[in-house]
Amino acid sequence: MKFGSLRQQSPTYCMKCLNCGHEHEAKFCPECGQPAVVRRLTFRNLAQDVQERFLGVDNLFMRTFVDLWKQPGKVARTYFAGNRRKYIGPGGYLLLMLSLMLLVYDMAGVDTAKFFNQIATDMNAEVEGGSRQAMVQQKIGNFVNTHMRLINFAMLPFYALLSMLFFRKHQLNFVEHMSLFAYAQAQPLWISLLGGVLFAATGANIASALIFVSMGYNCWLFADYFHRDNTPMVLLKTLLLQVLVLLLISLIGGLLAVAWFFYTK
Repeated sequence: MKFGSLRQQSPTYCMKCLNCGHEHEAKFCPECGQPAVVRRLTFRNLAQDVQERFLGVDNLFMRTFVDLWKQPGKVARTYFAGNRRKYIGPGGYLLLMLSLMLLVYDMAGVDTAKFFNQIATDMNAEVEGGSRQAMVQQKIGNFVNTHMRLINFAMLPFYALLSMLFFRKHQLNFVEHMSLFAYAQAQPLWISLLGGVLFAATGANIASALIFVSMGYNCWLFADYFHRDNTPMVLLKTLLLQVLVLLLISLIGGLLAVAWFFYTK
């Protein structure tokens, strides 16, 4: 059956999927879910598509967003159990949230250097005075702001290695441990997003509190995921491994930043 002209206003059922080419007679392709009903694009259709994909109750984004606040451990358990249709995957969700946060920051005019590094407020005066330490700090701040997505993903293996050590009896593999922390890093970015907008609008800086928000959410996710374990012990292990990773990342980042400074000066 031929597809209807784009000028036709009435829907046309097609026998061959527009997306994957699978032949069928259903309203939706059984292989990929592409609708068989095709309509000409209108503002109304575009609005409905946005609503269904991003604002509707029964879609991946909203379900992932809501359940990661309500039962974060359940989200991870469901995904690890093989259900890939109920929630957005951990890596994809982290990348989505980082991209969304940076987009909103750009639209709101958030000065990320000042927001994430409070000492940057007085840094320019120090740099003019020729302070080498201030110049190094400035370069570190610029590097972090420019490579935020890369840094967030680069931290996952460190979290996973320690998590495998601290929670080894659960026999999760390396990728599953990384995935836990991908969800744990992604969801608090909503607070970072709102904090950045608040900073741009009022000048109030809550950046120093964000690390505690992130650590608290990590503890909640792990306590919910390992709900059959002793909760105080799970919280203690999760806090400890986060502190160790932050110390390790700070050390590596500082060494790289200093080397980069001397290489590029």
